[in-house]
Amino acid sequence: MIAAWQLEEVEAAASVEAVALKTWLTLLGWQVQIERDGELYVGVARHITADGERLVVGSCAATKAGGVWELFEAVMGRLGAIGERETLRDRIGVAA
Repeated sequence: MIAAWQLEEVEAAASVEAVALKTWLTLLGWQVQIERDGELYVGVARHITADGERLVVGSCAATKAGGVWELFEAVMGRLGAIGERETLRDRIGVAA
């Protein structure tokens, strides 16, 4: 059985990781919004590419940290679906 203090440590670590992932998404040019809706956290991440294409991904999770993880994975999946002909740097419009 997990002690209460161990659970608090796990939740604190997940919260720190969520902040880091949200920061990465922001640095990559994504606008991230996560709000509580009843018992779940619902998240949306939006990005406009250099060529004007609008990208949107969403998440739904029991915890805020879980919602951020789902958004991060959805963004990485979306960027991976772009294809091998473009690099991530090209796609998000970051200058070399």
